Formats: sequence, structure tokens, C-alpha cells
Amino acid sequence: MRSCLSFVFLFLSSVSVFSQSISCTLDGLKGELLSCPQKMGSSYYAYPGPLQKVYALAPEGFSPVYISHYGRHGSRWLTSDNRYLFVLNIMDSNELTPLGRELRERLELVWKDVQGCGGDLTSVGERQHHDIARRMFKEYSSVFADGASIRAYASTSPRCMMSMMSFCESLKELNPSLTIKRSAHMRDMIFINYESPEYHAFTADSSEWSMQYHLFRSHNVSTDRLIASLFVSPADVPQQMKFMEELYWIVENQQDTS
Repeated sequence: MRSCLSFVFLFLSSVSVFSQSISCTLDGLKGELLSCPQKMGSSYYAYPGPLQKVYALAPEGFSPVYISHYGRHGSRWLTSDNRYLFVLNIMDSNELTPLGRELRERLELVWKDVQGCGGDLTSVGERQHHDIARRMFKEYSSVFADGASIRAYASTSPRCMMSMMSFCESLKELNPSLTIKRSAHMRDMIFINYESPEYHAFTADSSEWSMQYHLFRSHNVSTDRLIASLFVSPADVPQQMKFMEELYWIVENQQDTS
């Protein structure tokens, strides 16, 4: 069957489309998270690659001629340098316990690594897209015949553009004769990352789910133990909930940076 020599990549800046089924009890879920704490990173859980080794074959009499790949950027640092600075400034403005001083020293190493890179793609993210492209090439090599044409789009976010470049570079390594046209323009954002009025209403702090979440958090999450372990005068520490949450995300994000 004659191959159709066209190929489209779309890289998203903030939307990830995925599906998963949960068929375990809460105890089972807790056990899974405790056995792999990295999964507590939610969207910062470093994509480990697929577990399956064998992929579905095309139906008899058919062969792949076209692939449309729609993906999110790879692993990144936290979205802004200011999120790291918030935690560091709180710690630098209050007297620390021995544990607090040890943590502050560790965070200094993190800050030296991330400074000026908030929100950017990490080397882990580059490898993820490089490997996705390599697996795609291996499983559907007929689509990547000599001279095949590839059209790649990315959002205007630097981390997405870097993801696209890593993906395309991997394909060129495998077949230098591929023709790849790349673009990352504001005019493309309407179909790459359209934000509808419904999306903004859903993500607003005033949305019903958000208010219920904050109510649940205020009744069920305590900062007392953490703050007391890090600061000599816990009562003097401002914005304790935000501090604890941002420290949590810094720790979880470390899996995305090495």
C-alpha cells in the first residue's frame, strides 16, 4: 500500500489528554503511592515510558500510512523562579532549627541548578520526547520512508518548542532524509491551546470545586508539624500553607531534573 508522506505533531503548553482506569480501593491506592512516592507528584510525576512491549498490529490487509501525534511538553522545572524564591525568602526571614538549616542548604543546591530556568524543559523532558519519537519510528518505520514529509507545530512556550525540537531531532537521527517543517506562532495557538470561556470559569478560584477544595484543605491539612520542625518560632512564619505546598512541589519536582 502506498504511503501517505505527511505527518503532524502538535505540542501543547498546558493540556494533557490521557485516560486511566482506577480499579483499586483507597488502601490499594495508598499502598501504590507509598511504594512509589514519585507518583505523588501528580503532573510533576516524571513520565516513565510505556510498560507494554508489544503494540497492536494493523488489521490484516492494512498498513500504517499516517500518524498524528498530539503531545504535551516533557518534564520541566516548576513554572516560575518565584516559586522557589518564595520558599527561600520565608526561610531566610525566620530563624531556623538544625533541620531547617540542613534543608536550606539543600535548597540552595536546587536553586543554583534552577535559577533562570523556571518553567523550562529539563534534560529529562528532552529525553522523554526523544524516546517517544524513537519508539514511534521503530514501530511504524514504513511511515518514515526516505523523503517523508513531517509537519511539526508547537505552542509559543519555550518548553514546548524544545520538546518539539527534541522529538524532531530524534527522527532525523534515525533517517536524515526526512523533511521536517517546524513552526511555533501565536496564530497557531487557536488550535494548539485554545482556552474557552468554560475553561476559565472552571479554573477560577471562585469555581464551585475550587471553593470546596479549599474548604476541605483547611479542615484536613495541618502545617503545624512541618513548620515546628523547621522554624524556631513557628507562630511568626507567614503563609504557612503556601510555604508547605510550594516546598512539597519543589521536592516532587526533583524527579524531573536529573
